[in-house]
Amino acid sequence: IGKIIPLQRRGFFMGARFAVGRLAGMAAGFVAYYLIANGTFPRNFALLFALSFIFMTVSLGFFAMTREPAQPVVRPKRRFGDFMRAIPTTIRNDRNFYWFIIFNMLVSGSNLALGLYAVYGVQHFKQADSISGIFTAVMMLAQTVAYVVWGHWGDRSGYKGSLVVSTLFCIVAPLVAL
Repeated sequence: IGKIIPLQRRGFFMGARFAVGRLAGMAAGFVAYYLIANGTFPRNFALLFALSFIFMTVSLGFFAMTREPAQPVVRPKRRFGDFMRAIPTTIRNDRNFYWFIIFNMLVSGSNLALGLYAVYGVQHFKQADSISGIFTAVMMLAQTVAYVVWGHWGDRSGYKGSLVVSTLFCIVAPLVAL
């Protein structure tokens, strides 16, 4: 990405990339709703898993078609084992990178709750399982808007601020669910 997208456009690129992906996810949420509501278990779930496999495979094909512009090699190539042994030193010597890794790990861990919101909502509000598809579609729509906003903000004001504020929203979400 760093070689293909200029630094001053990365926020737009990432925001647009995720927004378009979330729009597709929103459509997938409606498909999931339809298949769960009108299908029989386990066929409907098998079909959803098969569709997921197909879409992921096609997306990988498109990604494989991207080409990075040729640039001179800045660093000599090193073996995988040498790369792995250098990770602790890199993390120890670069405090910004260290804190970014910690941040990423904790934010990724918070994503565990995402699938549980739908389960909780279905059980707590005594809804049909298929409503989880609508929930997915609404989440994708909200994320579409958010990614566009955060991408624009990142390009204008810096990426750290947009990451901090968007993470604060992620912190508040499970508190609201409680």
